[in-house]
Amino acid sequence: MEQLDALLVLKQSINKNETPKLLADENDSSQVGKISEAKFVAFSESPKPFNLDEHTKFVKLETNEPFTLRSIYFAWLLRDSSIADYIQQCSEYGIRNLTFLERTDLISWLEGSAESEHIVGLKTEEAEKTGEIPAREQKAGEKSEQVKWLQDNSRVVSNHNTILHGAKPTNFLSLRKDVLEYIHMNKGSNGPAAVDADKSAKRRNRDPIILLSPSASSLLTMHNVKKFLEEGIFVPPIEAAQAAGGGRGSELVTVNHRSSKSNFGTMRFIVVDNTENFKPDYWNRVVCVFTTGQAWQFRDYKWSEPHQLFHHVKGFLVQYVGDAPHPATRDWNVEGVFVERVRRHTDREVVSQLWDKLERWMEHRWPLWNGGRR
Repeated sequence: MEQLDALLVLKQSINKNETPKLLADENDSSQVGKISEAKFVAFSESPKPFNLDEHTKFVKLETNEPFTLRSIYFAWLLRDSSIADYIQQCSEYGIRNLTFLERTDLISWLEGSAESEHIVGLKTEEAEKTGEIPAREQKAGEKSEQVKWLQDNSRVVSNHNTILHGAKPTNFLSLRKDVLEYIHMNKGSNGPAAVDADKSAKRRNRDPIILLSPSASSLLTMHNVKKFLEEGIFVPPIEAAQAAGGGRGSELVTVNHRSSKSNFGTMRFIVVDNTENFKPDYWNRVVCVFTTGQAWQFRDYKWSEPHQLFHHVKGFLVQYVGDAPHPATRDWNVEGVFVERVRRHTDREVVSQLWDKLERWMEHRWPLWNGGRR
């Protein structure tokens, strides 16, 4: 019961708006501030703390492999963070991360708004814990002999309607996951009319994709990428985030680029900083990856090895003028893009050269290069 108790106690603690204590050891006085420094977590509902590295009943459906309490609690702590920020912090702390849909299921269950198919054996053990099963058994035992006789001697009569009903209950949790994924991938894409929306969706299915690094050290972010690639103006990431009112930034940005080459015309690029909801065919549309030289960025990519990745896509690494060239520009077949810290009049030329290099690569290396034209 200890594994299940940890999840239930965490859920009860959340419902009561209580904050658990992170402990360096089982002593209640060993409280620490960071989960990376903690080995135990203590709840007011439990007489003893739980080991953060013990397995829970929340499992990965594909492998039935359980997540630790550390992974579960960290996912809850970062429930308001973007999936990119969450994965990055998991990497920094060495904590196994949940996928977007797993995290959504977990948070919904902890908040009490939905059940989760990722939790194995929850219904039986939770019912035993709350006393629901004994209550039902007691109620059944109180049935009169007359009711029992009627049940034993009743004959099921089928009609047109009852035959159409299935014999087994249907679990629609998988449909809920598909809907969540659809909403996540198409957020903000509704057009003024159904026809326009359909045309827009079809066009997006051909648009080339640019991937950014979600690293906090990246000079190119979801806040400043549009102004940089469209207008040729570099805004430092901190300033761009402040100008946008802070927050996590858009999950998807569109960039329109008019090529100097007549056979390209005007192209629209889709820019994202994570591949959490990528479908297999999306990788055929990826033309460019901006990296900071950190290999963890490619962990969930189709090509997770840097040399293999930059054999299939064009790679850029943005740095400030005066900084030493990053080793990745030499070792990974990645081109450096150098921007001035203050002098903005040079930005347009830098961006123009970037587009020229990307277009040349697309024309010779990208089989779908003409699919993004409008």
